[in-house]
Amino acid sequence: MKMLIALVFLSFTSCSVGDDIFDDLGTNISSPTGLAVDSTNRRLYVTNSNSGVNYDWEQGSLQIVDIATPQDPELQGTAATLSFSGEVYVDIANNRAYVANRFSEGEGAASDRLLVVDVSTPTDPFVVEEVSAQLNPFAVDCCAGDSGNLLLSTSSQGVLQYGSIGGSSLTLNNVDILQTLSNGFLLSRATVTDVEIVGTWAFLSRNEGGILVINLGEIADTSKNPVDYFIDDIRSPRGLAASGTKLLVADEDIIDGTLTSRVVILETSVFTASNATDTTVIQQSYTSGDQSLLVATVSVGRDPQRIEVAGTQAFVTNMDDDTVSVISLESNSPGTPIAVGDQPFGVAVDSPGGIPTTLYVGNFGDNTISIIDILDGSTTRFTVVGTYP
Repeated sequence: MKMLIALVFLSFTSCSVGDDIFDDLGTNISSPTGLAVDSTNRRLYVTNSNSGVNYDWEQGSLQIVDIATPQDPELQGTAATLSFSGEVYVDIANNRAYVANRFSEGEGAASDRLLVVDVSTPTDPFVVEEVSAQLNPFAVDCCAGDSGNLLLSTSSQGVLQYGSIGGSSLTLNNVDILQTLSNGFLLSRATVTDVEIVGTWAFLSRNEGGILVINLGEIADTSKNPVDYFIDDIRSPRGLAASGTKLLVADEDIIDGTLTSRVVILETSVFTASNATDTTVIQQSYTSGDQSLLVATVSVGRDPQRIEVAGTQAFVTNMDDDTVSVISLESNSPGTPIAVGDQPFGVAVDSPGGIPTTLYVGNFGDNTISIIDILDGSTTRFTVVGTYP
């Protein structure tokens, strides 16, 4: 079973269930999905989606955790949110955290929200602003070019949303990503599960298969189609990450009759702006004009989900294996996987002074965070050195 599908599509319909059947979420961790680290201020941000409904079904939270002592985190504050939040992006300069929230109450729901949390102080009370968003937002990334545009993926209505952060308010604009491909096929669905910005491009992993390539220079130009390319031969893309001009894609596909879990590494510098105004060019991952788009494929554990790059290493959470795969980006080869908690999903790296030292992995199944030493030269490197809480 693909847990990510459940994560993205679960939207709770209002019913007669009373709040008193479940305990309040309070300061507990419950189905953590999004993790982000502010290495400057020594903070870990955790979105508790409560997608397993272990607590009051309406309740989720954003937690700020002090990681001044990386192996011994300490909770600083909890901002109450609605359930089913996804990823979190932290704007350090403006002391704001942006959380994609997919709590859709009622079958007739037409929108969800992006939560903007004032984190200028790491303890309660927090000010949480709700910005209207399309249904089922999950992934968030920033920033696109010089505009400061935050990108928000939505899974139900075939749009990518964007808005400029840093001002007194945020307005989200829509980009239609349901485009006609160069073979004449019209994409009727695009359930986006992750978004990654690489230079002037945004890459969107499509749950139905394929990767959408968005020209960020055209997203505000209504006369152009900013969806320049569609990489159609990556069948089940999940998490995305960037290393320089390279894009790393977590993928699972049946190849030659065998279920294959892998990370596909692509060279994005081969893309050039398309002049097509009404179609999206189909791209194979094995060739791009006269240059190769595919750099390598690397085997990982079962049901790979999120990827985090730290220096010359990439780390991949494998939900079915309860492991984190380690990939050398110098040789594009796998190392020994790291055993963590139940159903690892979100992942973030702490790099104080620009040096990657610690990896935090959110375990969706057992409501914990595994703490992994990744410091080069450490005697405990690639070892779980703590569990939170």
